[in-house]
Amino acid sequence: MPQMAPVMATLVFFLTLYLFISTNSFVYFMSTLMSNSLKSQTLPCNLIWPW
Repeated sequence: MPQMAPVMATLVFFLTLYLFISTNSFVYFMSTLMSNSLKSQTLPCNLIWPW
């Protein structure tokens, strides 16, 4: 099926884009959590249980 090639390329592109965005937001969330805990000088258990 040659007509499936553009569809697969588009799916791979969007999947890579989604993974890139989700990884960046996860890294941003973890860095924000770390900086907040360092600023308030809380215990390390707040990293495991942020609520």
